[in-house]
Amino acid sequence: MVTGALRRLFPVRDGPAGREFVAVGLLLLASLILQRVLRWGVDAVSVWSTDALGGQLVGAAVYTALGLAALAAGYAVVRRGTSWDGLGSDGVVSAGGGAGLVLFAVTYQLHGVAALPAFPGSVVPALLVGGVAMGLLPVAYARARGVDVRFAPPDRDALPVAALTALVAALAGTGWVVALAALGNPLFVSPVGVTFGPGRSAGVLLWDAAVPGALVGVGMGVLYNGAVQEGLREHVGPAGAVAAATALVGISVVELRVGAAAGPVPTAASTATVVLLALLGALLAANGSRVLAAALDGDLPTAGAATVGVLVVALPLAVATAVRATTDLFAVYGVALAVTAAAAAVGYERTRSAWVPGLAFAAYRIVTANAVALWLAGIVQ
Repeated sequence: MVTGALRRLFPVRDGPAGREFVAVGLLLLASLILQRVLRWGVDAVSVWSTDALGGQLVGAAVYTALGLAALAAGYAVVRRGTSWDGLGSDGVVSAGGGAGLVLFAVTYQLHGVAALPAFPGSVVPALLVGGVAMGLLPVAYARARGVDVRFAPPDRDALPVAALTALVAALAGTGWVVALAALGNPLFVSPVGVTFGPGRSAGVLLWDAAVPGALVGVGMGVLYNGAVQEGLREHVGPAGAVAAATALVGISVVELRVGAAAGPVPTAASTATVVLLALLGALLAANGSRVLAAALDGDLPTAGAATVGVLVVALPLAVATAVRATTDLFAVYGVALAVTAAAAAVGYERTRSAWVPGLAFAAYRIVTANAVALWLAGIVQ
């Protein structure tokens, strides 16, 4: 029934293309639900375990797990990027066990002498969301669909494209922060006990912004570009995949920001609705790029396809703002996110590496994180 409705709304003539869009919708729905479950689970487990076991023991276990996760990620990247065969299963178990014991002993002692939080409130959820809901789940989806997630780093000749992609995303995030400050958002009104500018240490910026932003940003690159865009590319072409991925991010990620303040029932209901809207927007963008390419009587450049995706997000926001159905800040946020998604999609298509859109989303999330936004406000004020 869903496939039939999509076919009636949009002229997707290729049967596999329609099925791929439906599969993308299911993946997005599963990812969004898992993200919420993981965030809720971290909050519940952190309170229970700290009360039951004590902050020092729980903190040592959590920081040990974070350290092992970082070591495992580094090992996977090094092994994939070289001809090295690795340590073998026995070697991995031995090395991981030894590293775990050392990390546990060190972090246990640190929690005894330093005031460290047992659960780094921003890092642990970001690791689970970025690594599981946006990382492992899309990779499993891609393998089931026969899609190759391209984790190889970009070639040396593509490094300028990667740098430009990250720069565009950072500028889009900066525009959002400037809009917040210009329109008098409460974030920039100094509450009691909050220090701006130099008073915010590098450690606060690292743990509250850089690490979570990098973790979730890389996960977004894997989800929306490495799995979704790569899978659509075979069915709707490079330009259609760029346009679809741009619209999909611009519509779906907005729900995460809005739905975070809603109760569990409105959130559950809105998630399925937004997934459907995001999927329809992606279909509209893909078909729009196809129509534009036909009008130009040639292949549509990736930048033009990305522009189509941005317009699919921006035009409804402009109309909603004009009729006062939403706020100016909400519209600016959606456009900034769509521009970031466009840069990520174009960067992926030109470099064929999931690390490039991951870098773009990470740059955007770091710039727009509250800790960094407050720090920037302290410099301006």
